[in-house]
Amino acid sequence: MPESLDELIFKGEQLLFEKKFDRAIKIFRKILKSHPKERNVRKSIGTAYFELGKYEDALENFKIATEIEPPESEIWDYLGKIHLIKAEKEKALWCFNRVIEIDRKNYGDEFQDLIGYGIEEKKKKLEEEGIIPINPELEPKHIYCGKCGERILIDINTKFCRNCGGEI
Repeated sequence: MPESLDELIFKGEQLLFEKKFDRAIKIFRKILKSHPKERNVRKSIGTAYFELGKYEDALENFKIATEIEPPESEIWDYLGKIHLIKAEKEKALWCFNRVIEIDRKNYGDEFQDLIGYGIEEKKKKLEEEGIIPINPELEPKHIYCGKCGERILIDINTKFCRNCGGEI
């Protein structure tokens, strides 16, 4: 008797947990033949490829997973890590900022305020120690994107909206 979708996913996830990545990939590929839009399977196969150091295969699956709603921060986190490995810092930063935006939407403004608080405390300490100069022009601030209207936290290095990717 053929295994159900849930049974196959469970088996693949178990192999992933056991770090049997090649076997997990075989199961996930089997699932994707009949269910190509199964986001969690795309995420899992991307994770397996990532753990094996097959970053292009991981990137391909994570990108497809980002197109399937709702957005998930863990997928964007993996994309950011891959772009860092590939020395694509701008793309990595955009992905990591997307993680923050998704989590802020899921957990409210308190999440972003908490991140901002931690950054402010570290910055204040570095300023007091003379490690970084005090410059109000470099202060992070919130703006609204002219393209999508999303409220985003920006700093001097921010060039793109974390929500829609539009230029700031």
